[in-house]
Amino acid sequence: MGIPGVEVVLHIVTQSGCVAVDTQITDGSGKYLFDTLIAGDYIIEITANNFAMGEPLEKYASSTGGGSDLTTKTGSPYEDKNVPNDPDDDTDNDDNGIRGGNTNFAMSVTSDTISLNGNEPTTEIDGSTGSTDTTYDMSGARNINSNLTVDFGFVPLHSIGNQLFVDANNNGKMDIGESAIPGVKVILHYVDTTGGMSVCVTIDSVDTDSDGKYVFDSLIAGQYLVEIPASNFAPGQPLENYNSSTGGGATNTTRAQMKYPVCRSMQIRRQIVWIMEFSYPQDHLQGVISDTLHLGEDEPINEPFDTTAPDMNSNLHMDFGFFELHSLGNLVWEDANNNGLYDGGETPLTGVIVELHYYNPATMDCELIGYDTTDVNGLYLFDSLLGKYILALSASNFVSGGAYGGYISSTGGLSDLTTKIEVPTMTLQVSPMIRMQYHPIWMTMASPINME
Repeated sequence: MGIPGVEVVLHIVTQSGCVAVDTQITDGSGKYLFDTLIAGDYIIEITANNFAMGEPLEKYASSTGGGSDLTTKTGSPYEDKNVPNDPDDDTDNDDNGIRGGNTNFAMSVTSDTISLNGNEPTTEIDGSTGSTDTTYDMSGARNINSNLTVDFGFVPLHSIGNQLFVDANNNGKMDIGESAIPGVKVILHYVDTTGGMSVCVTIDSVDTDSDGKYVFDSLIAGQYLVEIPASNFAPGQPLENYNSSTGGGATNTTRAQMKYPVCRSMQIRRQIVWIMEFSYPQDHLQGVISDTLHLGEDEPINEPFDTTAPDMNSNLHMDFGFFELHSLGNLVWEDANNNGLYDGGETPLTGVIVELHYYNPATMDCELIGYDTTDVNGLYLFDSLLGKYILALSASNFVSGGAYGGYISSTGGLSDLTTKIEVPTMTLQVSPMIRMQYHPIWMTMASPINME
């Protein structure tokens, strides 16, 4: 598709420097023509003001030929100022401009020097129609004196962002009062589907700012994955002791076995590439990764954070919520002297079934949400918790034939096994503000009663 309304300036190269000869504006098809020229050396400039706000190339980048890589750097097929594309090679419909490639033209896009010498191409093709382009020049110049292959490609910019936050209630949304998470490393992968394969190409990485925001700009349209790498969850890192939001509130803090796209490395002909596969990542062990985003020209609008890409090309809805991990545990033992304390030499009890009940403050009901069984050391653990809980030893432990039939709960009364005072509450508040507290009286068992 041609770009109309672009200002193009022609300069003739003389012994004393470049002299502007003429200025043209591209027509409705994006075409321009400088005619009535003498033989000589010329440079064509796409002026810097074309990229200003409200101008036709605002939020466009000069083509690099690098596919998803829009950076101007050494080795770019069409954007290496040290090895510019030769506009005299008579190749039609290829990019001939480098932005900032000529120090005389600041941030303009310029061609390399073109020599008009009566030996020009005669079979130019219109890239949009595939038909001959030689009829565009009706100035009277002979075809052999007319070079209509000095074309310029520009890429509409796209962007992805933008928020990482503490999802304190694990509802999957950033609510008023929930805080941002700064300093988190975010990686962007481009999914290259050329040749029928899905190959992940790592494009860029950024850290979230003080507001927990990130943005990847200067992107082409296409498929992308956003990754929160596992390194963020390491000790001392910003997501240490956090888990990815599930949206399940306090009763569902772990993800179901759903397939997520994951980029895995493999070596092909001595080059490392990334193949997109689907597996079952454990969030904080393998990092957190988005599903595939198809970035195009129909993205959500009225997002103020990014100014590099047109609003309709910018998707700033790629947010990630995390909640702080909490846990409850941890010991069930035989309280031989019934003092309510774990003394040296007392025996841990293995195979005890422990129940986790969630206290729902909205309904004031308890919901049984999990079980654990003590290990050989009498230990149990419930992790990934958020909210208020009650722990209980399952009644099945104490029934006739159960693992601990004949045991009773410690009273702390030494020889007095009767329960004659109100048992302390076992409701456990787990939140970033209140530390876990519990009374061990329910989590111990006195020696079995001798029935003989």
